[in-house]
Amino acid sequence: MPNKLRVGLLGAGWAGGGHANAFSQVPDVEVSALWSRTRARAESLAKELKKSKIQIYDTWQDLIESAEVDVISLATPPTLRLEPLVMALENRCHVLVEKPFSVGLNDARAMVTVAQQAASVTAMCFNWRYAPGCQVAWHDIQDGNIGKIFDVRMEWRLSGLDGDFFKQRPWIMDFTIGDGILAEGISHEFDRTRFLSGCEFKKVVSRLVARPVPLEPEVSIDGGDCKILAVLTDNVLGDFHMTLAPGLPEYSIVFIGEKGTLKVTHEAAIRQCLDDAEELAMDVPVKDRLPDGVDINQHTWNRLISDFVSAIHNADIKHSSVPHLPKLEDGLRAQEVITAARLSEDKRSWVEFDKL
Repeated sequence: MPNKLRVGLLGAGWAGGGHANAFSQVPDVEVSALWSRTRARAESLAKELKKSKIQIYDTWQDLIESAEVDVISLATPPTLRLEPLVMALENRCHVLVEKPFSVGLNDARAMVTVAQQAASVTAMCFNWRYAPGCQVAWHDIQDGNIGKIFDVRMEWRLSGLDGDFFKQRPWIMDFTIGDGILAEGISHEFDRTRFLSGCEFKKVVSRLVARPVPLEPEVSIDGGDCKILAVLTDNVLGDFHMTLAPGLPEYSIVFIGEKGTLKVTHEAAIRQCLDDAEELAMDVPVKDRLPDGVDINQHTWNRLISDFVSAIHNADIKHSSVPHLPKLEDGLRAQEVITAARLSEDKRSWVEFDKL
């Protein structure tokens, strides 16, 4: 491997820009090649990065085959994931995959299978694991402060998003194109439920209703109001609710255990134990705090990509040295929840994961 780790980025949108900025902050790493469906967008990102020597390619195939890069960062739409991943691994590149992982369970399974057969480091970009609140919550749960977990409850109210956010991501709006808001947003919380609780999803029942974006009724989102009930291992119950209905924004996940309750937001974790009427805000260690002037999305990408580069330098395919770094298998697990939830909506019944 050369002294500098060379990164080829596929996709120059919002997530692609986040990846590029994060890689650029790691010592001895450079973004050296870009591709986007729109060349002008790739040129704009190269200008933002102030990297005049970045090579821009007209096709993603040419970038992977000709750019002489060590890493491929996949920030493409979810409809374009399997083929670039396969080609990148055939070219012995390390690969980071942005979420949503894929469209459909078959592609997700194929992606994991090919990655397991490769000698490269791969990782899934469930970056919200690295949010300050999630990091603190992980340690608090590991320390046993709320005891055995009985119940997980998630509430997302996305009233602050405008229609343009969805128009730029058509695979979110229509289940015939992609997996909708389940993949774009709630997949993070399916992952964080597994990450924080250590439990796996066993079966779900769901109700997925189309909902217009507040103040923009002409923009309707499949699954814009969704309710998913789940049974996880150890008989842990899960309740996941997301809505585009007007109201105060809310992004939280609550873990209820035998000793108390832990509410996790992106910024903080708050614990309340049975023997204490007072809520206790967990202290965030300096290494996990959000730096001044840094957007929290960028902060979580920075932390995840730093771990990803560390795993590459250590040839750590199994992520043993970076246990918080999500694997492609974590993307598959989230895709299983999404697939089961959509199937449950169609069948109007519980769907068991071992029958998918």
